[in-house]
Amino acid sequence: MVNHMDLEKRSRLFGHRQEVKGDSSQPLDNEAVKALTRVLEELAQSWQSPDRGVSRSTANHSFSTDDIIQAVDMFFDQLVDNEATNNATRRLLIALQLPVLRAATQNPNFLTDAHHPARRLIKAVFIRASVLNDPYESHPLYRDMYRIVKAVEHDFHSDERIFLKAYFDICQLRS
Repeated sequence: MVNHMDLEKRSRLFGHRQEVKGDSSQPLDNEAVKALTRVLEELAQSWQSPDRGVSRSTANHSFSTDDIIQAVDMFFDQLVDNEATNNATRRLLIALQLPVLRAATQNPNFLTDAHHPARRLIKAVFIRASVLNDPYESHPLYRDMYRIVKAVEHDFHSDERIFLKAYFDICQLRS
């Protein structure tokens, strides 16, 4: 069982200081990181826009389930279809789509909170996997990331801490 307090302490401790690093033998794909950042910023801006009447304080109560599903689908479409996204990253993101969709419908703050555990995991996956080239399936980093992502896909039902645990597990992986 995941200890809630330990994860919260680790999150505060590492949240702004721990940098997700890619394969040390290859530089991070700056275009991929820029693309992810742009998609995340566009998502937050579009769901906080004044014409939607959504503010941070009311975000939990302002989105219909259909709005959330549409936003998460668009979010993943933009990430997966982006030319800066490599095949390894696509496969990992596709495995995360259903648990993220479930998390977002349970907690719409996913749409506006850059520090939401699922968004942190997506960013870590995106950054770490962006250095993997084809054929990536045999790369130890990919296999470890795939195992972690599949565990999230299988085990997530309502406890968002599983995303945070997976985030920390991916950050700890050696390239």
